[in-house]
Amino acid sequence: MLLTRRVGKLAWGRKVHLVAGFVYSTKPAPDDFQLFQLISGGMRVRIYMARLPQLGGDKGNWGEILNDFLNQSHNSDGSLKNVEPAGLSATTKTDVLNMQLTQLTTTPATPSSTGYLSLKGTTPGAIPVVRTVGDGLASRWEFAHNGGGGYILHMLAGANSGPGDWIAGMGIDAGSGNGFIFRNKAKGIALKIEQTATLSEATAVGLSVEQKSTIAPAVQMNQNAPTGSAMPADLMQLLSFANDPDDTTTMTRWTAYGKPAGEVRSTSGKLVWSQNVEIIGAALDARDNNTVVVGDRYRTKVNPRNITMHSLLTTGSWYGHRMTSSGSQFTFQVALPSANPDTATYTTLVNLRAPNGGELSFHGVTPVSRQTVLAAATDAATTMALVNDLRAKLITKGLIA
Repeated sequence: MLLTRRVGKLAWGRKVHLVAGFVYSTKPAPDDFQLFQLISGGMRVRIYMARLPQLGGDKGNWGEILNDFLNQSHNSDGSLKNVEPAGLSATTKTDVLNMQLTQLTTTPATPSSTGYLSLKGTTPGAIPVVRTVGDGLASRWEFAHNGGGGYILHMLAGANSGPGDWIAGMGIDAGSGNGFIFRNKAKGIALKIEQTATLSEATAVGLSVEQKSTIAPAVQMNQNAPTGSAMPADLMQLLSFANDPDDTTTMTRWTAYGKPAGEVRSTSGKLVWSQNVEIIGAALDARDNNTVVVGDRYRTKVNPRNITMHSLLTTGSWYGHRMTSSGSQFTFQVALPSANPDTATYTTLVNLRAPNGGELSFHGVTPVSRQTVLAAATDAATTMALVNDLRAKLITKGLIA
């Protein structure tokens, strides 16, 4: 016989040899496991496949039958034997496990013959493309989780892993292809990062984004309007359920060049700035919240050149109070009640101006410096002169007309 490879043994009452993955014995065995017979020199030899013991049968030799079956794929120490698909080169046979892929390609346009993807890893610079040429399918592998809990894929970092070890890596090294996409179509959470109470290092962050590009942002979020007249939902929500009596716990904080810049307190929602706040081409608008009807809301707007305060007279009508700055002059102004104090006509009450050590006037009169009056009167004539001088100075200041 040209059967040469020994892969195990099987015994029907005694030990025999295995050849080419089969066993032969001169002792009868169940016909269901017989492959063929050999008759030589008056002796009949039946060839059988290794098998599992039969329930209620194989009395006295079930242990050897089970061992013969297990020896087909296990070493004596319990480890799995190498699985070697036929036709592999000597180099490929050194792989621990090989998964055969049909028409594996080295580049999308240059298919090779049947190849193998080794679980030992890939050669740097020669990474295979697991996709056949002309394959127009949307995906190569699909997995559906249909309930029952648990995970489709569960990957863990071992106790010996270090800062330079990563469970998974993805690189967009060429072309215009993308990385991950999480398309949420139903009710679940597309991506969840959970920081557990067992963390022991402050550096064990849930998500780290590092910016090294000079042209593209590290994070971009787009809020697109849905079809029709409906408005989109929130683009992002930050929810805090912390009840800190001291209100020192922060929901988020940011730094500028290593210095504290600002934070949002978790309990009160208070916005705390530690650096200057600059508003360019817009206004800081403070008003009553939405529990107050629109027509009854007080409002203060801080613009680059003025501060306007809307003081309610009656529903839908407000007094206007404004402080403006122009050049060296600073003014306090008021407006009669109107529906829109931003566009109302304002009257100047007080003018302040910087030159000459400070100038002041009222009711729109040009500011003047501090006035000097005549000396105290001593008789009727000097009294009259002093009164007239005071009148002129008050007119100059705009206090009387």
